[in-house]
Amino acid sequence: MADFRENRRHERRVCPEDMTVKYAHFNRTQYFDARLRNMSDGGVLITGRNALRKGTIVTMHFKSCRSKRNDSIDRPRLRCTLALLEIQWCRPAKSELFAGYEVGARYLFPLDL
Repeated sequence: MADFRENRRHERRVCPEDMTVKYAHFNRTQYFDARLRNMSDGGVLITGRNALRKGTIVTMHFKSCRSKRNDSIDRPRLRCTLALLEIQWCRPAKSELFAGYEVGARYLFPLDL
């Protein structure tokens, strides 16, 4: 039987279903939409339609830190609205309802704006 221990250094916080981000390859102007699934002090998990290669640097704009659906739930506190991240991994999404990708990225430089 496999041993699935948590190896992350930072506690993850699940995000509301309607929290979204926009990201672009570093120094590019074409942005793509993605859903913010969870976040920690170390990075984020997003789901989107595009595959991203490990090591790619992206600029990410956090479009909203408030949930449109339910403002009373315990939302994660965004410490930035813009960040540089490095893609750590990308894989096809596990859900049969979503034909896209799950992407894990770590913060390189969060900017408080």
